[in-house]
Amino acid sequence: MTERIIRPNAGHILMPRRFVDVGMPQSRVSAKGRYQLIKRDAWGVEIERTPWFDNLILDAGLNRWGTGSIISGAAIGTGTTAPATTDAGLETLTHYTTTSGTGSGITAGGSPNYNNTRTFVYRTTLGSLNGNYSEVGVGWGSTTMFSRALILDGGGSPTTISVTSVQQLDIVYQLSVYPPLVDTGPTTITISGVDYDVTGRAAYVTSTSGAYSWAISTGPFAVTRNLVSYAFNGSIGAITAGPAGSSTGVEGTSNSAYVNNSLSQSGAQNFGLGYGNLVGGISAVIVGWGASATFQYGISPAIPKDATKTLALNYSVTWGRRP
Repeated sequence: MTERIIRPNAGHILMPRRFVDVGMPQSRVSAKGRYQLIKRDAWGVEIERTPWFDNLILDAGLNRWGTGSIISGAAIGTGTTAPATTDAGLETLTHYTTTSGTGSGITAGGSPNYNNTRTFVYRTTLGSLNGNYSEVGVGWGSTTMFSRALILDGGGSPTTISVTSVQQLDIVYQLSVYPPLVDTGPTTITISGVDYDVTGRAAYVTSTSGAYSWAISTGPFAVTRNLVSYAFNGSIGAITAGPAGSSTGVEGTSNSAYVNNSLSQSGAQNFGLGYGNLVGGISAVIVGWGASATFQYGISPAIPKDATKTLALNYSVTWGRRP
């Protein structure tokens, strides 16, 4: 499939599906998580702390990332069956809480992996637990888990934690997101008989706030307009930065409906007649996915966008578990 400029009406340049699939390798993001439990007395004083233990991000959780918020509370239960990707919730739920504990926040991972990490802390209420517990999870509802894990000891073996009715439990979950560290492409696309090489690269990977960031929003992945969709007439920058040159915003953005089990979301930047008209043409663009990921793309030679044409740039991002 090739691209074309439609004349004499306002033209439309559309980067085709193969550009999304090949030229941007679907801008892949990978994620992993882990748990820690902190037992406290009735006044909030720490009594016991478990080692960190790994989790399994569930298929339902990965699919949820394409449609809505993935984490709004934590659950604890007495199930002992090992987590499976097909689980929807805990095996035997005892208690679900949306009450926040202390210590939530986000930290930048830095070199070499640049994996930013968001910490979620949820605290059980006094009297809600009274017994031995063996499984935990976080998700967007009591029976809809993003992640599930058996409680493990320091040696990695299943164990339990005992909590009485006059004690509280902090369920701490850390979710880390890893950007791609190497470029994608260049991939050649053709517009009106002219070949353009497109190179994809992560951007602002150390940023944990603001428009261009990897702040690990709880979802969903979506191309957003405000401050995170721009075209430039300079070159793309390092993965810790973004494109150079003069810039212009977009007229609007749009997102496709998420297809279950695809673990991929598509979106578009739309430049109207008065948008994207840069001296020298468009040689770079940047796109943010709901504060969870940001990518930049270099285009050579520059696309000659002007006030007689509209421009629609299509993107996609895919996500999954990190090995």
